[in-house]
Amino acid sequence: AQCRDGSPLPGMLAAPPTLPPPLPPQYNPHWWASPRPTDYEMKCLMKHRYGCAVVKDQLTCLGSRDDSTTAYWKGLRVRGEPCVWCKGSMCRSGSASLCEPLDVLMRGEGEAFHTFYARETYQVAMCNNSKPLPPLLIHRVAPWLKPHAPPTLPPPKESAWWIPQKPKEQSLGCLTPQPRGCSSI
Repeated sequence: AQCRDGSPLPGMLAAPPTLPPPLPPQYNPHWWASPRPTDYEMKCLMKHRYGCAVVKDQLTCLGSRDDSTTAYWKGLRVRGEPCVWCKGSMCRSGSASLCEPLDVLMRGEGEAFHTFYARETYQVAMCNNSKPLPPLLIHRVAPWLKPHAPPTLPPPKESAWWIPQKPKEQSLGCLTPQPRGCSSI
């Protein structure tokens, strides 16, 4: 509390600090894409002569690479690619396949087909200790759906904004002392 012209002024708090507007996040549009396994990581995979797209079984898909006669489809690698298991559902629009070559699914959305349906749950065939990796429970989350840390407030300048500045002694002359404190008023 303070006085002005011999009369008490109502107490006021300073305005809270304003934060700069947050920058829009920059996300990779292919946040879900997996890199191609190395040749060593595909060494144990069986060459499936009819191609990944005909496979309907999870273990067969996860233990295979495409060895069909189709080398490329719409500019995407097919032959030699590890198979991708789409968790028992259609991998992409325009096909009922449950298993597809890796390059087709990783680079084909918007080019060779409209939508990659299994982007959150697919699994790429690869080896570990000379054996195909077993089925894994995979769930990818889009970056914009992940929780973010709250914004950081700037450090206080002199004191916290919510604590009023102590008035000068000469501006307190009109106030009446309260022996039991301000809360008794």
